[in-house]
Amino acid sequence: MAGLERPRTNSITGLLLTGFIIASLPLALALALAVFYVDRLARQSQVTVVQAVEGTQGGRRLLNQITAMERNVRQYLVVQDPQLLAVYQDTHAAWQETLLRLEELSLSVEQQTRLQYLIQREAELYSLFRFGTVSTLRHAEAVAGFTEVRDVAREFLAQSLGDVDEAVEQLQTLAIDAATKLTWIVVATIPTVAALAGLFAMLIVRPLRRMAGAIQRLGNEDFTTAVRVGGPRDLQELGNRLDWLRHRLAELEDQKARFLRHISHELKTPLTSLREGAELLNEQTIGPLNSDQQAIAVILRANSQRLQRLIEDLLDFNQILSRTFKLNPKPVEFAPLITQVIESQQLVWKARSLHLNVELAPVKLSADRQKLATVVDNLLSNAIKFSPPGGTISIRLVLAHAQAQLTVTDSGPGFDVIAGDHVFEPFYQGQTMASGHIKGSGLGLAIAREYTLAHGGRLEILNHGTPGGCIRLRLPLENGR
Repeated sequence: MAGLERPRTNSITGLLLTGFIIASLPLALALALAVFYVDRLARQSQVTVVQAVEGTQGGRRLLNQITAMERNVRQYLVVQDPQLLAVYQDTHAAWQETLLRLEELSLSVEQQTRLQYLIQREAELYSLFRFGTVSTLRHAEAVAGFTEVRDVAREFLAQSLGDVDEAVEQLQTLAIDAATKLTWIVVATIPTVAALAGLFAMLIVRPLRRMAGAIQRLGNEDFTTAVRVGGPRDLQELGNRLDWLRHRLAELEDQKARFLRHISHELKTPLTSLREGAELLNEQTIGPLNSDQQAIAVILRANSQRLQRLIEDLLDFNQILSRTFKLNPKPVEFAPLITQVIESQQLVWKARSLHLNVELAPVKLSADRQKLATVVDNLLSNAIKFSPPGGTISIRLVLAHAQAQLTVTDSGPGFDVIAGDHVFEPFYQGQTMASGHIKGSGLGLAIAREYTLAHGGRLEILNHGTPGGCIRLRLPLENGR
């Protein structure tokens, strides 16, 4: 249809997959960032730990080696044993190897300065013993030099141990920083994913709600509002089918209304002639009738009246279905109107030997007199239909709570417990049957309810499941519409 909005995807499945993928992107990004920060923390921890351990171990080796070299030199200066000098040279080679390893580390400026001092100063001392001879004057200088180197090596080791503690603090700081960033990532990801999921849910739910509303309108017999459903293509197609169904239901409703209107008018013309003939026979206009002929004339008259009542009910119900009836509210004295309706059905209830207890308070209200009379007439007809011969019908009108309240009670079997308000539906047939041979159209109470609602009133059953049906009519004094 031209008014339908363009779908974003071809189907609900495609929209769900698209929504799932897009909603997963923030989660994937959060996971990637989490992996990145954890990997960086792991790498930094590894580098820091390795450097701290190697720096500490190297510092200990330097201190041990310089101590050993000092001891060898002191012994050599005393005993002048060449083997001691060879041991010194071997220790010096190990010292050099340790220094090379330490130079490869990322040391602080202060540690690098100490390391360079150790390299240079130990090299100067080593040059004194390189050729195996040391003058007596330089003995004291050599011993003092080794003492200085040993002290600097001890400072280097102490600083390396301090660097370990500092490295631990840095790792803790990095861990806290990573945890904080991961927390913010989670905090940002959850509402983002929820918002995206809600967006795509809305894209699916909104057309479904439109479809539900369209179905509800069709159930309420609203066939004028077009069905427009957006979203995925398959939902649009369902919307198109619903709109097609709306057109078909509207056509069927129109055909039904035309049929009822046509058949009612077609029946009304011969019925008028039939009623006139029955009235002429009853009035004995064409001559006196014997008792059998009078009985036949009474039957003709009663059944013609009943047939007219059925046709009028069909016409009224047709107006209700097509929503074409309009109220013409005017001030109405309710009690005289009820009395008039009772008198119009006098032949019927007297023929069944029914007794009527009537209590009518003076009530004036704004209403459509003809339709209000139809409501009362249908309520009374229902009571007559279900009352046994010789039974009693109570009609009571009071003014209460700014409302006119008319209660009609019969002495019949009453209403089914399971019936509820279904008795006001068209053509509803409960388990209780009408007394005698009186039958109705099945539309009386349905018409009464619609006319009552049009006046802003209400019809209600007061005694479910007990003998004697009781219906109360509540009407506002001022027209509700």
